[in-house]
Amino acid sequence: MTDTLTVTPDHPPAPPAPTGGSRGAIRAVLVLVAALACLGAVGVLGAAAAGIGSSRAAADDVDLPAGLRALTVNVGDLPISLQVTADPQATAPRAEVRYVTALGAGRPALRLSDDGATLSLSGERDGWLRWARAGELTLVLPPETARAMTLTIGQRFGALQVDADLDRLNARNDNGAVLLRGSANAMDIRNQHGVVHSRGPISVRDSFTANSAEGEIEVDFRGTPPRRVDVSTGAGEVQIGLPGDGPFAVTAASDRGSTEIRVPQAFDPGAARANVTARSGSGDVTVQSRP
Repeated sequence: MTDTLTVTPDHPPAPPAPTGGSRGAIRAVLVLVAALACLGAVGVLGAAAAGIGSSRAAADDVDLPAGLRALTVNVGDLPISLQVTADPQATAPRAEVRYVTALGAGRPALRLSDDGATLSLSGERDGWLRWARAGELTLVLPPETARAMTLTIGQRFGALQVDADLDRLNARNDNGAVLLRGSANAMDIRNQHGVVHSRGPISVRDSFTANSAEGEIEVDFRGTPPRRVDVSTGAGEVQIGLPGDGPFAVTAASDRGSTEIRVPQAFDPGAARANVTARSGSGDVTVQSRP
């Protein structure tokens, strides 16, 4: 015969059921927490509604000189994106701005210098819109005007998008992406915080320079490659796509990342189709061929 021993584990005694008084206290605490949460949500929504309710849309535009060959655009501290486009339907160059500003604040206004060479945007930067995309400035250029133009741009907050064939592009952007499409004899991009990307293969005939303190640089070229390419970033990946069979004189380096050179190389810079320097402080660096 086999004896079966069943052991019943000792369970701690169940806690006493809450009394009517303790249940009431718990309910009061829960109601208080819910009320505080609702008040917090209402406060946040109220602040947002007050900001939105006290804002308005504003606009301005200005015609640019027909024979414009060089233009400097300065938008100051305003958080605004800038778009440059070549429009075959345009008969003259012009600038248009659309902006959200606070009620009672000064209207953003485009100002063209007496010689027509400098375009500036004046206005107030509202606190609650400080980091928002609060507006857009568009430069509309006839294609023949764009091809002969040297364009210099200064921005502190906002993206820059270029979709035009220019003579030269010089861009300074502190906080925002730089997106490129089209062509130029030379491009010089200086960026503090933001990516530099080509939105498709671009054509640059002489030199392409892009320096970023913090941000990726990814650029593909088409046609004849630039004679000189010099790109660097303090933090972020670097990817350069070169057209043709080369050979190319390439110097690539990364302090804390991998380096890949996947193009035919020329060790004599004088015999190279392009001289390329690509550097990153903390990111992978790739220089490769593209179809």
